[in-house]
Amino acid sequence: MKSLLLTLYQNDYHLGAAAMINSALRQGFQGRIVLGHDAAELPAWTNQLQTAGPGVFRIEEAEIVFRSLPAPRHFGFHKPFAMRQMLEEYPDCGQVFYADPDVLFLSPWPFFTGWASLGVAYCLDCHFPHLPETHPWRTDWARLITAAGHSVARIPGHYPNSGFVALPREDAGFLTVWEDLTTTYEKEGGNTGSFQLEERHHAIVGDQDLMAAALMAWNGRESVVGPEGMGFTDYFYLLAHDIARPKAWRRNFLREALKGVKPSAASALFLEASEGPIRALPDLEARRFSFKVAQAISRVWKR
Repeated sequence: MKSLLLTLYQNDYHLGAAAMINSALRQGFQGRIVLGHDAAELPAWTNQLQTAGPGVFRIEEAEIVFRSLPAPRHFGFHKPFAMRQMLEEYPDCGQVFYADPDVLFLSPWPFFTGWASLGVAYCLDCHFPHLPETHPWRTDWARLITAAGHSVARIPGHYPNSGFVALPREDAGFLTVWEDLTTTYEKEGGNTGSFQLEERHHAIVGDQDLMAAALMAWNGRESVVGPEGMGFTDYFYLLAHDIARPKAWRRNFLREALKGVKPSAASALFLEASEGPIRALPDLEARRFSFKVAQAISRVWKR
């Protein structure tokens, strides 16, 4: 069964995507990696790769494909559309894995293929992993489900993080439900051009809300890991999802340490993953040095 790994990036998030690819290769990934983007040029680090065609490269046992993606919505909201597109364009793909470019793989790849074989695979969110069945957001989601031509199949009681989603081809129907809810939300005037996190009291402010709604309309298989699966509890064993701002490739570790902000374990994992086989960070050694100094400062200077 062939695996396809998909990520979507904009601006300098290709630096995170390179580290994500490195982490997958280190864990034994073999197959196709597709990077959807809206950039005019490919990242400079592609010069390190073996060219196999226009926008297609090879490294170790993986094929890396860059795909210009003129999405009509924010890339976050476009995830289910891009995942389904991959299944349609690559009939040899048995499982599709989506990962944000700030996600790292920490466990052997056979674990992930086994996980995805169980159905829609994802982790719970860090802020509110458990969402009560009677939460008011669910009323709005149920109305949207009906408007999209579906019905509420269940009320899970939890809330997903959409930074990692995987499924086998036979459970691709979940993507159709997720897409239908997204397009219905757009037809009703919903904004999918950006996230509205400052309006968190609303039922839909980002793609995770539409994914959560889709799970209410999905009566198929799933396999759920708690927030620890993404390292949100500071225990890293499956994935590392660095949701902090600024991202590790932008952080000034020394400046933050002097302000009492300790360098994070997720940033350490990013720097480690950036060592190769793709070397995307031109100042990696300087960043690693500043990280170590920041660690030393943080042992005696804390906010």
